[in-house]
Order: sequence, then C-alpha cells, then structure tokens
Amino acid sequence: MKEARRSFDLPDDIINAKVNSYAQKQYQRQSFTDMMKLLSTDVRFILNRAHLGEYVYAQRYRGYSGEYVFDLEKNCSEFLDTTLLVLLHTSSFDFIKDDGLSFDFSKKDEEQMDFVRAFEKSSIKHKLMLDVHDGSGNFVPTDKLLGVVTQAYHELPSMQHQIMHTSWHREDDGSVNCHNFLQPDSSKIVN
Repeated sequence: MKEARRSFDLPDDIINAKVNSYAQKQYQRQSFTDMMKLLSTDVRFILNRAHLGEYVYAQRYRGYSGEYVFDLEKNCSEFLDTTLLVLLHTSSFDFIKDDGLSFDFSKKDEEQMDFVRAFEKSSIKHKLMLDVHDGSGNFVPTDKLLGVVTQAYHELPSMQHQIMHTSWHREDDGSVNCHNFLQPDSSKIVN
C-alpha cells in the first residue's frame, strides 16, 4: 500500500476506496460466473434478483457497468432455454412503504424500470412479468403468485412467446383473480 501511495502520490483513503471498489467488482464477477455454472447443471434454483440485480446496482450504486452479466449468460448458455426468469414488479407504488432497506426509496420507479430493462435484455428465453399489485392497493396473496409461477414453469416447453405477463384485479367479494393469465407481452414496457 505504501508503494502504491508513493507511486501515485495518493492519500490512503483514496487508495483504499479504489482497492475496495476493485475487490468488490472482482468478487461480484466471480460470484456471478459461479452462479451461471450452477445454473447450467440439472439442479433447480430460485434466485432473488441474481445477475439482474448486479446489472442494475453496479451502474446505479457501485460505479461500474454490470453489462458483463449478459456475456456470462451467453457463455453459459445451457440453461437459457430451460429457465423461467420471473420479474416481480408493481403497477402502482401507492401501497409500498419504505422498509428502510432500500438504497434510495425515492428512486423506486427508476430502479424498477432499470430492472425491467435488464429483464428484457436477458438472453433467457422464457420470461414472466408478474405484477404484485392486486389492483386495489394491496399485495397479491403469495399463494396466487406462486401458483402462476408454478404453472408457467410447467408450461415452458409450450410457451410460444418470450415474455409472458400476468396482472390482477380484486373482485367485489374481496378475492383476487387474474386479469390476464400468462398473456404474451408483445410490446416491451421499455424502449
């Protein structure tokens, strides 16, 4: 470290920040390389955000491009036709409260659109956009969401469209039902 400081005439805090940033980027890259290899096996996984999160958060919060994750997808292409990529999103943020765990809750709309862009950019063949808003200001019950994901996964071989979409509405009796069930999303949300 002292040699680096002398060579570049930089204070320790600047050197430490650069080293930490480089180390984080390398750690993330290795983690997602390993993840892609695991996805190429016969084992089934459920991943939360995974490489889409790296694409979004690297650009937004970590100061580097996360574009490399899409190259990793293509390099480990064995799983691209057999995986269901699910994007949970909301058509309304009115009912979502800040849990204090978000990076910047005021940027929730922008961040969601970043995830939609990443979702659309992914080379994974079968995709499901699943709205978690029930149409009346509440979350869709978990069992309903899980039912759609399970059915979509079982229908992978017969899926004709790359991106499927499901949204919801609440009936007068309070039950939540699908507004459109596994419908093709022919127009991308983001251009």
